[in-house]
Amino acid sequence: ATVDLGGTFTYTLTIANQMGFTLNDLVITDTVPDNTTFAYALDGGAEANGVVSWTVPSLDYLDEISVRFVVTAANVSAVIVNDDYAVSAANYVTPTFGAPVNTAIGELRIYHLQGEGFVSPYVGQEATVEGVVTADLQADDEMKGFFMQDPVGDGITTTSDGIFVYSTRVVSAGDWVEVTGVVQEYNEMTQIGNVSALTVISSGNTIEPTVITLPEDVNDEMERYEGMLVTIPHTLTVQQNYFQGRFGQVTLGSGDRMYQPTHLHEPGSAAYWDQVDENARRLLVLDDGSSAQNPDPIPYIGVNDTLRAGDVVSTGLTGVLDQGPINTNVPTTKDYRLHPTQAVNITRVNERTDTPPDVGGRLRVASFNVLNYFNGDGMGGGFPTSRGADTLAEFIRQRTKIITAVLALDADVIGLMEIENDGYDEYSAIADLVNGLNDVAGAGTYAFVDPGVPLIGTDEIAVGLIYKPGSVTPVGAAAILDNTFDPTYRDDYNRPALAQTFAENASGEKFTAAVNHLKSKGSSCDAVGDPDTGDGQGNCNLTRTRAMTVELAWLATDPTGSGDPDFIILGDLNAYAMEDPIAVARNAGYTDLLGAAHYTYIFDGMSGYLDHALANPSLNDQVTGATVWHINADEPSVIDYNTEYKPQDLYAPHAFRSSDHDPVLVGLDLVNQTGLTVTKRVAPTTDVPLDGGVVTYTVVVRNDGTAEATGVVLTDTLPPEVDFRAWVDQGSAQLPDPTDDVITWGPWPVAAGESYTFTFTAVVTPPADYEDTVTNRVEFASANAGSGFSNDAVFTIEPGQPALSVAKTVTPTADVPLDGGVVTYTIVVRNDGTAEATGVVLTDTLPPEVDFRAWVEQGSAQLPDPTDDVTWGPWPVAAGESYTFTFTAVVTPPADYEDTVTNRVEFASTNAGSGFSNDAVFTIESEPQPQEPDLSNSVKSSSSPGAQVMPGDLITYTITLSNTSSVAANVLVTDVLGAHYTVYDPLDLDETASGGLTWSGPVAGNGTATLQFVVQVVDMADLGFGVTTLSNTAEVHDGYRPYTLPDAAPPYVEVYGIFMPLITRNS
Repeated sequence: ATVDLGGTFTYTLTIANQMGFTLNDLVITDTVPDNTTFAYALDGGAEANGVVSWTVPSLDYLDEISVRFVVTAANVSAVIVNDDYAVSAANYVTPTFGAPVNTAIGELRIYHLQGEGFVSPYVGQEATVEGVVTADLQADDEMKGFFMQDPVGDGITTTSDGIFVYSTRVVSAGDWVEVTGVVQEYNEMTQIGNVSALTVISSGNTIEPTVITLPEDVNDEMERYEGMLVTIPHTLTVQQNYFQGRFGQVTLGSGDRMYQPTHLHEPGSAAYWDQVDENARRLLVLDDGSSAQNPDPIPYIGVNDTLRAGDVVSTGLTGVLDQGPINTNVPTTKDYRLHPTQAVNITRVNERTDTPPDVGGRLRVASFNVLNYFNGDGMGGGFPTSRGADTLAEFIRQRTKIITAVLALDADVIGLMEIENDGYDEYSAIADLVNGLNDVAGAGTYAFVDPGVPLIGTDEIAVGLIYKPGSVTPVGAAAILDNTFDPTYRDDYNRPALAQTFAENASGEKFTAAVNHLKSKGSSCDAVGDPDTGDGQGNCNLTRTRAMTVELAWLATDPTGSGDPDFIILGDLNAYAMEDPIAVARNAGYTDLLGAAHYTYIFDGMSGYLDHALANPSLNDQVTGATVWHINADEPSVIDYNTEYKPQDLYAPHAFRSSDHDPVLVGLDLVNQTGLTVTKRVAPTTDVPLDGGVVTYTVVVRNDGTAEATGVVLTDTLPPEVDFRAWVDQGSAQLPDPTDDVITWGPWPVAAGESYTFTFTAVVTPPADYEDTVTNRVEFASANAGSGFSNDAVFTIEPGQPALSVAKTVTPTADVPLDGGVVTYTIVVRNDGTAEATGVVLTDTLPPEVDFRAWVEQGSAQLPDPTDDVTWGPWPVAAGESYTFTFTAVVTPPADYEDTVTNRVEFASTNAGSGFSNDAVFTIESEPQPQEPDLSNSVKSSSSPGAQVMPGDLITYTITLSNTSSVAANVLVTDVLGAHYTVYDPLDLDETASGGLTWSGPVAGNGTATLQFVVQVVDMADLGFGVTTLSNTAEVHDGYRPYTLPDAAPPYVEVYGIFMPLITRNS
């Protein structure tokens, strides 16, 4: 017979009694054959040490009996030899042996390698199998291998028909291949490696994906589909995207959101373990088929560059199933992963919201873990920081996200966690955050609580409190909880808690917020005997539980001295809703304001809230709502502020993924629950005269409770705009006239159901001003009925009247040049009235003789250059204010000489009338008279001034033409040389036919021209004895008049008589 590898078959042993008597106490034995594994025995048999045996009480003569056992074929191409079996009886002890049976094992298949367990029975052995390639993931940035599947399978649901082959030998999806390699277990997945042979038998083959559903019936049931092509016929929900940008993995789960077991159930309880099992059976990781880290592009990113937990994967998700790491835990967690072979369709179901859900209430209180907000040295340096941003650029990105989130949160009090523990000076992280908020929201919108110590504890991070001074006011000093209150509060593990009492500005009602950050689950507390006990609460549960116990006792002492019973515990308690620290608070009467449907954090694909808002009984009655704003936990970490490991940077300056925890938000309507109320009203409420106006204040104190309010004291501090005038009705109080405008009443009792009224007048006084809103309220305190404020009593002073005027001036006012003359216009608009002038518009229509040139002074208007009219407004002009703006204009046609140019500004307003400014007037210059050139300063000189010359000498003459007028001259120069000169070199002049020289040309206004020529002295035979001056005169004409230019210092010649004696000689 032949059986497939892994197949089972049954041996049947039949014994017939032919002994002639009854056999008693028969024993039948058979040995489990080699190349098989024992499966089970039938007919009452049992196996021990490889031997199967049966015991039969008796067997009558000629009767027969059959017994059976089942084995599994274990080695391919082997022959199983069943040794002969043995039979003996109590009354026939000689064994009788049956004949051996041979069974052959057939060809090895993929499902044989997979087997029915988690580990292949062939690990370490070389095997040859065939199958069709279902997924080709051989690239370097993929898995460097492929998946193949037996096209027929063994029909057994407990064994997989597919396997992964770790090889880069070229194959394609649809190839039918034969592979020889070594069977391995890698990351708990069976695979074939060390491939020594691969043959493509055919191509174009298909494998029909196997339909699987989640949740599994039994955890790890997907082992039977390991390596196979599968499809899921229902939707799956995105549970976690933390590793989407790191490994290309997204955690999915059947049904809706998966929650941490201790979020729903008591740790270690049966329900807890049921939830652990259910979550495990629902989970599947969607992988990108790549082993590369930080893939580019990031897979599965959807609209708005995100994929949010809670989004839905459509039905028909198809791919190959393997097993491998799904997180970075040490040791890493391994589970089943699907690598898609078809496009994955994901629908955005969990939409982002730009603002948190409404919680109602007059006040909003929040808790926000700001994820290591470290600002370096506070001056732009000091990076990288030990826990936060690595660079200034990263910090700017982080800061932008946190500020955007806090502003949208719009809470009046915010407890912070993971803010840098670097004090409270101008360079501290908390000051930096508040400064950044105020840069956007306006100066003074936010402030921080300074507890008056350099640091809170010794950790690098601390808790903090910021608030809106416009809504609440801190009352008294902040208080810090550390081990000085109780040594069991381990402030070297937990961060010290910070408490501050706040009074609502509108009502005076108070509450105290205590902010916490307890020890994390992942940290070790082994040194203090607080390890992970395996009940789902992680490390340090006792440390957290003791901290909560101590804090409850601390708050019971009213550590801030508030005298008010209302407390709220905020912060990252590092404990889910059903864990021990939260149970301790619940047992003490505190209410967990969130509930099972909420979450602030996702870990290992399971949601829950570590961030809490716990209200004590008195405050719980004043809570109007509580929620979580899901801006962080649902978002992929790859879109956060960090710049490293991001080949594709999807950062955006919005609130989403500003941290890894979602903020918690609580609404409060604070009320006085004791029954004591104080109201104040004023009459009239509008148009009270500024000068001596009188108002009447009425104060009513009443007790609507069921018991007497004792020690009631009212204090009415009048605002500076009014002075006390007189009592109208004091009731039974008989109060004296107040001093310093502070009226005090009490301490007196107010019985249940009683009320008291008193009335007085006040007169308006400086510094009151027109349209002022004057607000006043009464503060109250008591021994047993709390404290607070009345409502505001508000009146407004009559409006003033605006007095708008506009003046315009121009400079210069006369002799403005016609050609390009520039004037400067100055416009002054002022309001000399007592009220703001609104909607003021100025219109300056320039006259045709000028064009706008440039702004000189625009004030705060920042007006554009006009294309025609100059328009200003509509703008308000406050009482007593003025605005000036100045511009230049250039004279332009059709302006003419001696024109008078007039201009004025038109103004209009919504409440201050309209009109015109005065006229701004200037005149244009008179037409100038014609001018003539003036060359009277021209000169002529020689190179031999006043010197004696001889025939043949050369003389250089220089004519300097000097025009002292601004009018250019067209000049003609002529020089008729004397009888004893001849032209040697004309140089700059031209020689005439008669032997003289001439030149014509322009001389610019206020300019000069220089001309030179050279003459030679000639024969002087016509001269008598003695000195003769050689004159040379030039004539110059400028078109208007002639000028004679004599030689300034002429040379001369001297002729001598020669005495020659007659000498004779006689011979």
